[in-house]
Amino acid sequence: MYNILDIFPEMILSEHLEVYKSSFTTKWECPTLAHGYGHLDFIQKGCHLVIKDNKEYPVRANQIIFVPMNIDYYQKVKETPYGYHSFLFSYVLNDVTKDIKDPIIISAKNTAFFIEKYRLAYHLYLTKPVAYKTKIRKIIYEVLDKICEEEISKQNSETGLYTIRKSVEYIHENYSDPTINSQKIARISGITSTYFRHIFKKIYMVTPNKYINNLRISKAKSLLENTDYTIEEISYRCGYRDYSYFSKAFSKSTGISPSEYRKKNNTTKKEL
Repeated sequence: MYNILDIFPEMILSEHLEVYKSSFTTKWECPTLAHGYGHLDFIQKGCHLVIKDNKEYPVRANQIIFVPMNIDYYQKVKETPYGYHSFLFSYVLNDVTKDIKDPIIISAKNTAFFIEKYRLAYHLYLTKPVAYKTKIRKIIYEVLDKICEEEISKQNSETGLYTIRKSVEYIHENYSDPTINSQKIARISGITSTYFRHIFKKIYMVTPNKYINNLRISKAKSLLENTDYTIEEISYRCGYRDYSYFSKAFSKSTGISPSEYRKKNNTTKKEL
């Protein structure tokens, strides 16, 4: 299985370039021999089936299929009426793209964006204005970028990052508030504190409390290095109500006390 976030950002288009728009009312099928270009097809209606090494890749309306260069495959129109837009282009075979041997199917979310880009590219291909190939390649890169953007959004949603993003933003803006807690943070995302802790740990590999403490210790290090605030004042500024608790938490995290850390790293004294 290929990760398009590894592939499409590394894709560099080369010489071959065509843009097509086709529709069919009858079913058909045929073998396709390897050729020196790949194609990126957006299916508007119907169902198209690509078969490679006896494995079927059905692509339906509002889906995109990328078929790489230099592969033999069999294709058939499975459901009609069938309509699609297609970019045909060659690309540089680098360390990433040379290993793509199978079709990749992508479900488009912002279908209006893709339809508009394909239509614009097709118009440029037909009318052939000055620098039309450069303009079409730019559009293809925009389509590849949009595919990656939607894949990132999909992955974030699947991991739960989208669900808790407002809570994470709140943590970064308010970690120095000594009253911050999981219940308060979870309410911002409209979920229970138990579910919030579950998603948070799945994504960040630490509990919310540990994450907050890490932010506080990081801020404390910066203040110890760059200011002359007293250590007690720094502990308060970083969200600790109790100085002794801050000192223990700092020592546990860094291996040395706040005062020892300041002696080794404070820049204001050195500048004097």
